[in-house]
Amino acid sequence: MLKKLKQELALSSPILPSSLHKALLELECLYTASDCLIAYNALVKKWGDNIEEDVPVFWLHSRAALMGSFTINWCKLFGSDSNDRFWKQVTLEQKAFRELIYEATGFNYQQWADYRKAMTAFRNQVARHLTPYFDYKDVPDFSAAFEVLKVTHNWLRYVAEYIEEPVVGNLSHSEYFENIETEIENSVSSS
Repeated sequence: MLKKLKQELALSSPILPSSLHKALLELECLYTASDCLIAYNALVKKWGDNIEEDVPVFWLHSRAALMGSFTINWCKLFGSDSNDRFWKQVTLEQKAFRELIYEATGFNYQQWADYRKAMTAFRNQVARHLTPYFDYKDVPDFSAAFEVLKVTHNWLRYVAEYIEEPVVGNLSHSEYFENIETEIENSVSSS
């Protein structure tokens, strides 16, 4: 993907190294959201999504906490009320980034805006009712959110390389998502 980005896409507005560094301070939210969603999906795969079944209480609470942490952290970056200007300069305000989001999710501009609003509304429910027993309404499809996280990981790698800044930490792992999925699936299956 990075090679394709370098060949086909340009930044719609320049990104200064200082802006990138400030935006990268939000990476903990990106990887917390990804890790929590991967773990949430692994628990749903193992136990199902029905709290009426005979599911251990530990897993019910773990699943709820993971869903809450995922939603809250995702919305810090992409929610309709996100306000970190450096993050936006590096991601949301870049036409090429938005086009990658549209391609990965199948959204158009309006659908992306609506999805962000739906995730924000869901985050508000979760923040008020973080319990595995609450009957959540209008749960968005998290698969689109996961695609956004993966696109963002690759995009930030591209931007760092494009402006010749070092790629460090989780961002330096091109196979980050695959490695975490394997690790979590192994943990859940052995329990």
